[in-house]
Amino acid sequence: MNISGRMKVKTLKKEFNDEFGLILRVYEGNKFADDDATIASLRKEGQIKGDFSPQKNMKIGSFEDKLNTHFGLKVQIAGSDNSYLCGNNLTLSKALLKDDERIGKRNKKKGNTTSSTDVINNENAQPVEDTEDWDINLITIKEILFTNCDGISGQDVGLSTSSFNPVNNFDDIINYLNLIFSDDDATYLFKYKKYPDGEIILYASTYLLELGGDVFEHDIDEYSLNEIIELLNKNGVNKVLLNIIENFSEDGEYLTTGDLIEHLLIKPGQIVNVDCMDNGYGNSSYQIET
Repeated sequence: MNISGRMKVKTLKKEFNDEFGLILRVYEGNKFADDDATIASLRKEGQIKGDFSPQKNMKIGSFEDKLNTHFGLKVQIAGSDNSYLCGNNLTLSKALLKDDERIGKRNKKKGNTTSSTDVINNENAQPVEDTEDWDINLITIKEILFTNCDGISGQDVGLSTSSFNPVNNFDDIINYLNLIFSDDDATYLFKYKKYPDGEIILYASTYLLELGGDVFEHDIDEYSLNEIIELLNKNGVNKVLLNIIENFSEDGEYLTTGDLIEHLLIKPGQIVNVDCMDNGYGNSSYQIET
Protein backbone atom coordinates (compact mmCIF):
# COMPACT_ATOMS: atom_id res chain seq x y z
CA MET A 1 0.00 0.00 0.00
CA ASN A 2 1.32 3.42 -0.97
CA ILE A 3 -0.19 6.60 0.49
CA SER A 4 0.16 9.81 -1.49
CA GLY A 5 -1.30 13.29 -1.32
CA ARG A 6 -3.30 12.66 -4.50
CA MET A 7 -5.28 9.90 -2.79
CA LYS A 8 -8.85 10.61 -1.67
CA VAL A 9 -9.84 9.90 1.92
CA LYS A 10 -12.31 7.18 0.88
CA THR A 11 -9.61 5.48 -1.19
CA LEU A 12 -7.17 5.63 1.73
CA LYS A 13 -9.70 4.04 4.07
CA LYS A 14 -10.63 1.30 1.58
CA GLU A 15 -7.06 0.39 0.70
CA PHE A 16 -6.07 0.40 4.37
CA ASN A 17 -8.91 -2.00 5.17
CA ASP A 18 -8.04 -4.20 2.17
CA GLU A 19 -4.37 -4.32 3.21
CA PHE A 20 -4.58 -4.57 6.99
CA GLY A 21 -8.16 -5.72 7.72
CA LEU A 22 -8.80 -2.88 10.17
CA ILE A 23 -10.78 0.38 10.09
CA LEU A 24 -8.99 3.68 9.56
CA ARG A 25 -10.76 6.72 10.98
CA VAL A 26 -9.63 9.97 9.34
CA TYR A 27 -10.41 13.32 10.94
CA GLU A 28 -10.38 16.96 9.99
CA GLY A 29 -10.35 18.86 13.26
CA ASN A 30 -12.80 17.12 15.55
CA LYS A 31 -14.99 15.82 12.72
CA PHE A 32 -14.56 12.99 10.26
CA ALA A 33 -12.85 14.14 7.07
CA ASP A 34 -14.86 14.38 3.86
CA ASP A 35 -14.50 11.10 1.97
CA ASP A 36 -14.07 12.95 -1.33
CA ALA A 37 -11.29 15.24 -0.04
CA THR A 38 -7.74 14.49 -1.16
CA ILE A 39 -5.07 13.97 1.46
CA ALA A 40 -3.13 16.91 0.04
CA SER A 41 -6.10 19.23 0.59
CA LEU A 42 -6.02 18.35 4.31
CA ARG A 43 -2.26 18.87 4.62
CA LYS A 44 -1.17 21.85 6.68
CA GLU A 45 1.72 24.20 5.92
CA GLY A 46 5.07 22.83 7.03
CA GLN A 47 4.11 19.16 6.71
CA ILE A 48 6.56 16.80 5.01
CA LYS A 49 5.62 16.03 1.42
CA GLY A 50 6.07 12.67 -0.23
CA ASP A 51 4.58 9.21 -0.34
CA PHE A 52 4.42 6.79 2.57
CA SER A 53 4.18 2.99 2.49
CA PRO A 54 3.18 1.39 5.81
CA GLN A 55 4.25 -2.16 6.63
CA LYS A 56 2.46 -4.80 8.68
CA ASN A 57 5.22 -4.81 11.31
CA MET A 58 4.73 -1.09 12.01
CA LYS A 59 3.21 -0.23 15.38
CA ILE A 60 -0.15 1.49 15.34
CA GLY A 61 1.11 4.48 17.29
CA SER A 62 3.98 4.92 14.82
CA PHE A 63 1.62 4.67 11.85
CA GLU A 64 -0.68 7.34 13.28
CA ASP A 65 2.33 9.59 14.00
CA LYS A 66 3.71 9.10 10.47
CA LEU A 67 0.44 10.15 8.85
CA ASN A 68 0.38 13.23 11.03
CA THR A 69 4.01 14.08 10.23
CA HIS A 70 3.76 13.50 6.47
CA PHE A 71 0.26 14.71 5.72
CA GLY A 72 -1.05 16.50 8.81
CA LEU A 73 -3.72 13.82 9.12
CA LYS A 74 -5.23 12.94 12.46
CA VAL A 75 -6.19 9.27 12.32
CA GLN A 76 -7.09 6.40 14.62
CA ILE A 77 -7.19 2.68 13.89
CA ALA A 78 -10.23 0.71 15.02
CA GLY A 79 -11.09 -2.99 14.96
CA SER A 80 -12.83 -4.52 11.98
CA ASP A 81 -16.27 -3.89 13.51
CA ASN A 82 -15.32 -0.24 14.26
CA SER A 83 -16.43 -0.65 17.89
CA TYR A 84 -13.09 -0.13 19.66
CA LEU A 85 -9.66 1.44 19.13
CA CYS A 86 -6.59 -0.76 18.73
CA GLY A 87 -3.74 -0.38 21.21
CA ASN A 88 -0.89 1.87 20.06
CA ASN A 89 1.80 -0.66 21.03
CA LEU A 90 0.43 -3.39 18.75
CA THR A 91 1.81 -3.85 15.26
CA LEU A 92 -0.71 -3.73 12.43
CA SER A 93 -0.43 -7.48 11.92
CA LYS A 94 -0.77 -8.23 15.65
CA ALA A 95 -3.79 -5.93 15.90
CA LEU A 96 -5.53 -7.92 13.15
CA LEU A 97 -4.74 -11.22 14.90
CA LYS A 98 -6.18 -9.85 18.14
CA ASP A 99 -9.23 -8.62 16.25
CA ASP A 100 -9.77 -12.04 14.66
CA GLU A 101 -9.53 -13.65 18.11
CA ARG A 102 -12.01 -11.15 19.48
CA ILE A 103 -14.54 -11.76 16.71
CA GLY A 104 -13.99 -15.52 16.89
CA LYS A 105 -14.76 -15.60 20.60
CA ARG A 106 -17.97 -13.68 20.00
CA ASN A 107 -19.07 -16.07 17.29
CA LYS A 108 -17.96 -19.34 18.92
CA LYS A 109 -20.89 -19.87 21.23
CA LYS A 110 -23.37 -19.01 18.48
CA GLY A 111 -21.70 -21.39 16.01
CA ASN A 112 -21.29 -18.39 13.71
CA THR A 113 -18.28 -18.64 11.42
CA THR A 114 -19.06 -15.63 9.24
CA SER A 115 -16.77 -12.60 9.13
CA SER A 116 -17.29 -9.61 11.41
CA THR A 117 -19.75 -6.84 10.55
CA ASP A 118 -20.82 -3.54 12.08
CA VAL A 119 -23.11 -5.49 14.43
CA ILE A 120 -21.66 -7.01 17.60
CA ASN A 121 -23.10 -10.30 18.85
CA ASN A 122 -23.77 -10.86 22.55
CA GLU A 123 -23.47 -14.29 24.13
CA ASN A 124 -22.95 -13.52 27.81
CA ALA A 125 -25.84 -11.27 28.86
CA GLN A 126 -28.30 -13.86 30.15
CA PRO A 127 -25.96 -15.85 32.46
CA VAL A 128 -24.96 -12.68 34.32
CA GLU A 129 -28.12 -12.37 36.37
CA ASP A 130 -28.75 -16.12 36.59
CA THR A 131 -25.42 -17.29 37.97
CA GLU A 132 -23.44 -14.42 39.47
CA ASP A 133 -23.69 -12.65 42.81
CA TRP A 134 -22.92 -8.94 42.45
CA ASP A 135 -23.04 -8.13 46.17
CA ILE A 136 -20.30 -5.68 47.10
CA ASN A 137 -17.71 -6.10 49.84
CA LEU A 138 -16.51 -2.54 50.47
CA ILE A 139 -13.58 -3.82 52.49
CA THR A 140 -11.98 -5.84 49.70
CA ILE A 141 -13.10 -3.96 46.58
CA LYS A 142 -10.28 -2.40 44.53
CA GLU A 143 -10.24 0.28 41.84
CA ILE A 144 -9.01 -1.41 38.66
CA LEU A 145 -10.69 0.47 35.77
CA PHE A 146 -9.48 3.86 34.53
CA THR A 147 -10.33 5.99 31.50
CA ASN A 148 -8.04 5.63 28.49
CA CYS A 149 -9.36 8.60 26.50
CA ASP A 150 -7.83 12.04 26.14
CA GLY A 151 -9.90 14.97 27.39
CA ILE A 152 -12.27 15.48 30.30
CA SER A 153 -14.34 12.37 30.99
CA GLY A 154 -18.07 13.00 30.66
CA GLN A 155 -17.46 16.31 28.83
CA ASP A 156 -14.90 15.87 26.04
CA VAL A 157 -15.44 12.11 25.80
CA GLY A 158 -18.32 9.84 26.69
CA LEU A 159 -20.82 7.26 25.49
CA SER A 160 -24.59 6.89 25.35
CA THR A 161 -26.98 4.17 24.20
CA SER A 162 -30.47 3.97 22.82
CA SER A 163 -33.08 2.62 25.24
CA PHE A 164 -33.08 -1.12 25.96
CA ASN A 165 -34.36 -3.72 28.41
CA PRO A 166 -31.58 -4.37 30.94
CA VAL A 167 -30.85 -7.54 32.88
CA ASN A 168 -32.82 -7.77 36.13
CA ASN A 169 -29.96 -6.81 38.44
CA PHE A 170 -28.48 -4.10 36.23
CA ASP A 171 -28.39 -1.55 39.06
CA ASP A 172 -26.22 -3.86 41.21
CA ILE A 173 -23.85 -4.38 38.28
CA ILE A 174 -23.61 -0.64 37.55
CA ASN A 175 -22.97 0.08 41.22
CA TYR A 176 -20.15 -2.48 41.24
CA LEU A 177 -18.56 -1.10 38.07
CA ASN A 178 -18.73 2.47 39.38
CA LEU A 179 -16.94 1.43 42.57
CA ILE A 180 -14.05 -0.23 40.73
CA PHE A 181 -13.72 2.75 38.34
CA SER A 182 -11.52 5.77 39.12
CA ASP A 183 -11.05 9.04 37.22
CA ASP A 184 -9.92 12.54 38.16
CA ASP A 185 -12.70 14.19 36.16
CA ALA A 186 -15.71 11.89 36.60
CA THR A 187 -17.20 10.33 39.72
CA TYR A 188 -18.92 7.56 37.75
CA LEU A 189 -18.40 5.15 34.90
CA PHE A 190 -22.12 4.63 34.23
CA LYS A 191 -25.28 6.63 34.84
CA TYR A 192 -28.72 5.68 33.55
CA LYS A 193 -32.20 7.00 32.94
CA LYS A 194 -35.04 4.56 33.62
CA TYR A 195 -38.43 4.73 31.90
CA PRO A 196 -41.79 3.53 33.31
CA ASP A 197 -41.77 0.51 30.97
CA GLY A 198 -38.48 -0.66 32.53
CA GLU A 199 -36.20 0.30 29.66
CA ILE A 200 -33.08 2.35 30.39
CA ILE A 201 -30.66 4.63 28.55
CA LEU A 202 -27.04 4.34 29.62
CA TYR A 203 -24.52 7.18 29.82
CA ALA A 204 -20.81 6.50 30.34
CA SER A 205 -18.03 8.97 31.12
CA THR A 206 -15.64 7.23 28.71
CA TYR A 207 -15.78 4.76 25.82
CA LEU A 208 -12.34 3.21 26.39
CA LEU A 209 -10.89 1.81 29.62
CA GLU A 210 -7.50 0.63 30.82
CA LEU A 211 -6.73 -1.68 33.70
CA GLY A 212 -4.41 -0.72 36.54
CA GLY A 213 -4.39 0.25 40.19
CA ASP A 214 -2.73 -0.91 43.39
CA VAL A 215 -3.30 -4.60 42.66
CA PHE A 216 -0.35 -4.33 40.25
CA GLU A 217 3.13 -3.68 41.65
CA HIS A 218 4.56 -2.90 38.22
CA ASP A 219 3.31 -1.34 34.98
CA ILE A 220 0.54 -3.53 33.62
CA ASP A 221 2.32 -4.07 30.30
CA GLU A 222 4.95 -6.07 32.22
CA TYR A 223 2.36 -8.77 33.00
CA SER A 224 1.00 -11.49 30.75
CA LEU A 225 -2.76 -11.83 30.36
CA ASN A 226 -2.75 -14.92 32.59
CA GLU A 227 -0.84 -13.06 35.30
CA ILE A 228 -3.30 -10.16 35.12
CA ILE A 229 -6.29 -12.48 35.48
CA GLU A 230 -4.63 -14.31 38.38
CA LEU A 231 -3.91 -11.06 40.25
CA LEU A 232 -7.44 -9.75 39.72
CA ASN A 233 -8.90 -13.06 40.85
CA LYS A 234 -6.81 -13.00 44.03
CA ASN A 235 -8.12 -9.52 44.74
CA GLY A 236 -11.75 -10.62 44.53
CA VAL A 237 -12.73 -9.19 41.14
CA ASN A 238 -16.10 -10.48 39.98
CA LYS A 239 -15.84 -13.75 38.01
CA VAL A 240 -18.02 -12.62 35.10
CA LEU A 241 -15.95 -9.45 34.74
CA LEU A 242 -12.78 -11.56 34.81
CA ASN A 243 -14.16 -13.62 31.93
CA ILE A 244 -14.82 -10.48 29.89
CA ILE A 245 -11.33 -9.12 30.58
CA GLU A 246 -9.80 -12.47 29.61
CA ASN A 247 -11.76 -12.83 26.37
CA PHE A 248 -12.30 -9.30 25.06
CA SER A 249 -9.56 -7.02 26.39
CA GLU A 250 -6.40 -6.06 24.51
CA ASP A 251 -3.92 -8.34 26.34
CA GLY A 252 -5.59 -7.45 29.63
CA GLU A 253 -4.62 -3.80 29.29
CA TYR A 254 -7.51 -2.13 27.44
CA LEU A 255 -11.24 -2.76 27.45
CA THR A 256 -14.07 -0.91 25.73
CA THR A 257 -17.03 0.37 27.71
CA GLY A 258 -19.18 -1.19 25.00
CA ASP A 259 -17.89 -4.66 25.96
CA LEU A 260 -19.16 -4.16 29.51
CA ILE A 261 -22.55 -3.00 28.24
CA GLU A 262 -22.80 -5.85 25.73
CA HIS A 263 -21.88 -8.70 28.03
CA LEU A 264 -23.23 -7.50 31.37
CA LEU A 265 -26.23 -5.24 31.00
CA ILE A 266 -28.41 -6.01 27.95
CA LYS A 267 -31.04 -8.73 27.84
CA PRO A 268 -31.01 -10.92 24.70
CA GLY A 269 -33.12 -10.21 21.63
CA GLN A 270 -32.41 -6.50 21.16
CA ILE A 271 -30.51 -4.10 18.91
CA VAL A 272 -28.91 -1.24 20.83
CA ASN A 273 -27.36 1.83 19.22
CA VAL A 274 -24.14 3.09 20.83
CA ASP A 275 -22.85 6.64 20.28
CA CYS A 276 -19.27 7.47 21.27
CA MET A 277 -18.42 11.14 21.80
CA ASP A 278 -14.87 12.42 21.40
CA ASN A 279 -14.43 16.17 20.94
CA GLY A 280 -10.74 15.69 20.15
CA TYR A 281 -10.89 12.89 17.58
CA GLY A 282 -14.48 12.89 16.39
CA ASN A 283 -17.63 10.94 17.19
CA SER A 284 -18.53 7.42 16.10
CA SER A 285 -21.39 4.98 16.46
CA TYR A 286 -22.14 1.28 16.15
CA GLN A 287 -24.76 -1.32 17.07
CA ILE A 288 -24.88 -4.16 19.55
CA GLU A 289 -27.20 -7.04 18.67
CA THR A 290 -28.07 -9.47 21.46
